[in-house]
Parts: sequence; C-alpha cells; structure tokens
Amino acid sequence: MTSPRHGSRQYTVPSDPPPRPSDRWIPRAIVGFFLVLGSVQAGFVTLAYDSFTGLVTEDPYATGIEYDRVLKERESEAALGWQVEAVFEPGDAPRTGRLVVRVTDAGGRPLDAVVVQGEAEHTGRIPQLLPVSFTAAGPDRLVGTLDFPNGGNWFIRLKVTQGDEGVRRLVELPVIR
Repeated sequence: MTSPRHGSRQYTVPSDPPPRPSDRWIPRAIVGFFLVLGSVQAGFVTLAYDSFTGLVTEDPYATGIEYDRVLKERESEAALGWQVEAVFEPGDAPRTGRLVVRVTDAGGRPLDAVVVQGEAEHTGRIPQLLPVSFTAAGPDRLVGTLDFPNGGNWFIRLKVTQGDEGVRRLVELPVIR
C-alpha cells in the first residue's frame, strides 16, 4: 500500500508476512497436548472408581462389632438414667482449676459411693494425656484438681462407676490460658 507523504515521497506499509506452513503445527500441538492430558486424567478417574471397594477400614467386621458394643453401652447408660454434671472452676494461677463433678440418679437424688476416673486430653500439635484424680468433697460432689501444662482446648474423659454399673462422659473445656 502506498500513500503520499511529505510531498512527493511515497512509502510502502509493510504487511504481516503470510504464515509459513511450518508454523501451523503449534496450535495443533497445544490442542493435542490438552486432549492427551484429558485422556490420561479420564483414565485415572476410571481406574480409581473401578478399584475402590467402598471399605475405609482395615478390618470392617471388628469395627462393626466394636460399634455394636458402644451402642449397647449407650443403651445401658440411658437405662440407668444417671445425670453427670461437671463444672470447671478456674484457679488463681494460670492453667489451673478444679473440675467439680456431681452425679445424680434418674430421680435427681445424689448417688452414694460413686467412683470417678478421669483423663484430660489435649489434641494440639503434641497430643497430651493427663490422669485426673477425684476426691469426695461432700455427699454428692467429687473434685478433681487440674494443672494444665499448656493452654488450648482440653477434653476430660470421665468414667463414673458404682459397683458394676457406670457411665462415660466427655467434658469439653473451652480455651484454657
């Protein structure tokens, strides 16, 4: 294309050169690459789907039996009707306190001669288990002294027994500082 400029001078505007036949493979290669990649992914999905048995435990039979035991234990606990009340009373020093446990029967009457065993569990970066000892502090109260080595959320697993009968409870303590 020519155009007049600066008087009588004319110049030619360069146009893009036509694509060379040897350059036409590049878009085809990109599309082909993604088609191959999609095919490989589809193969992996098919392999994973076909090979999954649906089992997520090593020994499903034993897991089922254990779960049946847990269900029976819950039924027997519900039949007892015991109420376990646990209250955390913070101490004066950081990360200390008392856990006051009160156990009553289905009618709300305090139970005599109950034994409370406890274990404090912290599930942070370094899991910790601490035994908690309870002593009687009156006719219907048991008290466990707690001295946590670090702050965070703590769980207290309680096992309350009277003779051959008993219940289990999990008490969550909010952030202990």
